[in-house]
Amino acid sequence: MMRRFALLLLLAALAPARPPEAPVFVQVVEFPYRQFPRHLWERELTWLRNIGIDTVSCEISGKAPASDPRADPDGLLRILRSLGMRAWVRGSMAAAYEMHLARHGGPIVYTDAQPPPAPVTRLSAVDPAALARSRVALAHGTGTLLWTDVEDRLAPGLRRGAVSLDGEERDGAAVLRRNTELLRGWARTLPEMRQRRSVRVTRSKASAGITAQQIHTAARAGAAALLVRNADGEPRRAALRAFDPATRQRLQLTLDVPPRESLWLPVNVSLARSGLCDDCGVFAPEERIVYATAELRRIEYENGVLAFEFTAPSAGELLLKLARKPSGPLLAAGSPTEFDWDATALQARLPIPQGKGPAHRVRVGLAIEPPDHSAFFSGLRRLISGKSNIVSTTYSSADLAARSRLLAPARYGVKRLPKSDLEVDYEIAVPADAMHGEFVTLALEADGVRLGRERIQVLQPASVFFREAVALHLGRDTKLSLTPAYVPIEAAGGRTLTLVVRNNDPAIQTFQVEFEGESLSFSPQKLELAAGGMMEREGRVRVFAGGAGLHTARIRVSGAASLEREVKFLPLRRGAAAFARLDADGDGVEDWILENQRVRAVFSGADGRWMELVWKDSDANLLPDSGLLPIDGPVEASLDGSAAVLTFAAGRTVRLDGADPVVRITQSKPLALEGLSGGDYGAARLTVERPSPNAAELRLAAIQQP
Repeated sequence: MMRRFALLLLLAALAPARPPEAPVFVQVVEFPYRQFPRHLWERELTWLRNIGIDTVSCEISGKAPASDPRADPDGLLRILRSLGMRAWVRGSMAAAYEMHLARHGGPIVYTDAQPPPAPVTRLSAVDPAALARSRVALAHGTGTLLWTDVEDRLAPGLRRGAVSLDGEERDGAAVLRRNTELLRGWARTLPEMRQRRSVRVTRSKASAGITAQQIHTAARAGAAALLVRNADGEPRRAALRAFDPATRQRLQLTLDVPPRESLWLPVNVSLARSGLCDDCGVFAPEERIVYATAELRRIEYENGVLAFEFTAPSAGELLLKLARKPSGPLLAAGSPTEFDWDATALQARLPIPQGKGPAHRVRVGLAIEPPDHSAFFSGLRRLISGKSNIVSTTYSSADLAARSRLLAPARYGVKRLPKSDLEVDYEIAVPADAMHGEFVTLALEADGVRLGRERIQVLQPASVFFREAVALHLGRDTKLSLTPAYVPIEAAGGRTLTLVVRNNDPAIQTFQVEFEGESLSFSPQKLELAAGGMMEREGRVRVFAGGAGLHTARIRVSGAASLEREVKFLPLRRGAAAFARLDADGDGVEDWILENQRVRAVFSGADGRWMELVWKDSDANLLPDSGLLPIDGPVEASLDGSAAVLTFAAGRTVRLDGADPVVRITQSKPLALEGLSGGDYGAARLTVERPSPNAAELRLAAIQQP
């Protein structure tokens, strides 16, 4: 027995060691799926994929009520797999998802047992110093950057992130986008950039607050990056002495750095070998970016044009080392621009205009030489899922057209339809389950050479909604769409609503719309709407309810699209309030709605929290992000004359009058209204009266305009 054990030890010692994994830098976004509405998962994960995030982190632990639609980690993993994204799964139940591991074809690449590369840097997307801190993490070359607070969360009140629940991007989203674009080009080079070199900053009043550092690979021809930060609250001009690894000489750079800005500037980046350009193999090894005073996002070379995409918070310049003089012209931000050519040094000096928008994006394109052959997409705008889409292409010669092919995602069907000697149409069948809003890349290729590419968005054929549908307000400026939709209507005479059909197809399409619902009638019951390409078409329908309480209806769309949507209608009598129960915040628990002609109040069914108080004339919410007055225990709703009343078992009563816009709250102990005070809220005026420490009356009124 001992001999056998000794033999096993010997064999283990002789066995080849597992080769160490290559060092990498990983960027991950935390996705709080248990605190994020289920019906928005696909939209937000698709957005993350579109901006370049390919890995998300989530925690799977503990048990959740079966009624909670967010307690669906399997559904989350299916979406990630459909999008081609990866997952870092943490928590006590992660081991139960063995079947979703990457080695079995699933999206899970990291777990607690096999974590992502160390060190892991956690960084809040709403941190004002996020840009500077992210650049420090990048300078490590390897490790993991974990972004938190990217999405709004309901925990249970609103916790703000860089992206709101209604999809609006706040300031932190621009930092995430910028970091992602930078990593898309530099990720392969970062692990090799281990060398550090100090950078001399010429000290003056103009450069106060400027610091700089250079990192580069050990190889002479390796890429380098210059990290420049302005910690001051004022714009600064920096004069720097950087190092050129190719010539071993100093570079004198002058650049303007906006307040609180952190820049990652390229130095000695080979066009052919840097990894920032997939189609630059035609360039010689010595052809390179000597430096640029704006952040380099990516390089493309198509049809004889060398294009650079930059993040440029301020104007800068690009110095290129080339083998021959470019044929020109130079297009900077879409405009023809002059550039300097040094025939002795074989260097082109190109101006970089200041970028536009929060991302400061700008594109600079330089014609290197007239191409021997070229191919282009023509008129391509979008692809429609579940349909065959015609994509037109043109070529510089009949021979090239005959030899070319179109490259599309794996599940897409592609059929070649020759149109003329120089034109080829392709019929592209997009799967019906393709993610709405996802961007995919189509490319033209001949003899293994990419000739042109387009990044194109995939959309569902159509969408349908009522303009009058109500959203849940969270805080002063965030709205959460309700699923199913909710619309209050007049109890007596009904309400005329505007139905909108949005045609996402580039061609004109016709849609048939039919309405049905229990104790509901519609006039008309059917509509036929023709909508122009990528346009909306409105139709009017009047809805009547046959009794009190919440009514459910279905909208069925046929013709150019096939879809069905559910809508909830609540009849309101004039001078009277009503109540309803529906899941407004998407946690699987029905919430309470009290509503009259002027005011709507929503209370959480999970913890009694007062989530919304809306003055309907201006659609303004008066409550803070976190809501007010959480309380445990069951709730009963009733009508008391013209008022709607909620009675909480813990000793609280909430009453919404029918005739007047007044909410009355009483409870068995002192009532604290922290976060809510009287005053003007947009077009509404709130008056708070305290008849006793245990009671409050909240009266709303319109502000009279002079």
